[in-house]
Amino acid sequence: MVGKRCPIPGCSNPGIFRIPSKAVSDGRRILSKYGRQWQQVEQHEPISSLLFSLLRVCQDMYKGDMKHFDLLRLCKTHVEALRNWRNIPRSAITDSTSDENIRSQTGLPNKAVFYLLLEFLQSPGDTMLTAIYRSLSSTLLDTSTQLFITLKKFKAGCSDSMLAAEFHVSESIVTSIWKTWMDVMHNKLWAISSNQVPSLRRAQETSPPRFYADYPNVRIILDCTEVQVEPPSNPADRRIFYSDYKGFHSVKFLVGVAPCGSIVFMSDAYPGSSSDRAIVVSSHLLRQFNEGDQIMVDRGFLITDLLPSGVNLIMPTGLWGGRPQFDRAQATESMGISRYRVHVERTIGYLKRYRVLKNTVGHGIKNHISKIGFVCAQLTNMWGVFNRELTERFESL
Repeated sequence: MVGKRCPIPGCSNPGIFRIPSKAVSDGRRILSKYGRQWQQVEQHEPISSLLFSLLRVCQDMYKGDMKHFDLLRLCKTHVEALRNWRNIPRSAITDSTSDENIRSQTGLPNKAVFYLLLEFLQSPGDTMLTAIYRSLSSTLLDTSTQLFITLKKFKAGCSDSMLAAEFHVSESIVTSIWKTWMDVMHNKLWAISSNQVPSLRRAQETSPPRFYADYPNVRIILDCTEVQVEPPSNPADRRIFYSDYKGFHSVKFLVGVAPCGSIVFMSDAYPGSSSDRAIVVSSHLLRQFNEGDQIMVDRGFLITDLLPSGVNLIMPTGLWGGRPQFDRAQATESMGISRYRVHVERTIGYLKRYRVLKNTVGHGIKNHISKIGFVCAQLTNMWGVFNRELTERFESL
């Protein structure tokens, strides 16, 4: 039955025919056998769309009883047309993309910050990035879209299959994209921060006035946070990753927050059974502190004997030694410390807005969770809003 025009972009033949169902089933089998010879055909067009192109083909190439070779040649011709049509890089960020859309899907404040991050990651003369972009060029997605996919995966916790369907690429390509850009962001952001705790002078300059008045020598506030992971298959690993405190298998991060609210230290991920003390020792964080510095922690951080000479620990008083209750001075002091420490949990709450750190982490991501945690911490620091909120809350205490 003759139609109006071949629907395949790039084909100028005016007539189309429907191929008999037997030819379609033969084409399906041939595609599965020979399709991968066509330079990642499945990455550019889903197999369902290729079958659609088999159903509607050029009139002058249809010859009734088509042999396998003719069908293969026909399919290849239309796949080439599809590939040429798709050889224009697609972008997820356009002029009409709103700041609200950027906030909800990437976690960044607005489109301007997104492009600043992209420009920073694409610094000229970087041979590593040049090789990476060349290896991903076959995806036909421009660099802004690749970064958008990565940030969306971290922010929304989307699966690779969901992102593959949305951007019309294969699942393996999505995996390659976010892993590649994760490494790029980790390397670039590490180069400018390196988990270095700001000096006491810098902490005092950026500290909210009320905090500075009460604790002028505090350089950092420490707390730990846990991310649930799928139970390992190895029984020994299950015991190591099981958190008695949370009641599930997890990995644990040591998070250091400056008085201004910025995340200035993010440790590697440790098994859920690790104690706060063990993580502090393993992270070598205390080597950065000098005489006169103060560290604010929760009462679970029993690290007083680990502190360098002259460094003090500010910690709420506990009911140790069989004491039935606090006296008035102890209660007032503990309330004052807790009043400021609670904002660390607030900052961690902003960090957990990246749902990749809030959802249960699968085995495919667990090996990369340390890098993901660090990257998400640096992305959280790109928000100035929670620093302003923190200052306002300090002033209202």
